[in-house]
Amino acid sequence: MKPAGNYWHCLRHSTSACSPATTGASYGREVPKDKHLTGKIFTQRIERNNLTLRTRIKRLGS
Repeated sequence: MKPAGNYWHCLRHSTSACSPATTGASYGREVPKDKHLTGKIFTQRIERNNLTLRTRIKRLGS
């Protein structure tokens, strides 16, 4: 089994070239005001999804 450092080196180079943040493409779009959802309930939903995903990934590793 190879050390993880070798894979990280490959991953770091491949994702930096494909990132939308480096091309500036993400800055040209705006979400219309009637479609842009803000508020406590939407924030909680996002955070709950993040927690669920993090928990499931942890369970896969153990």
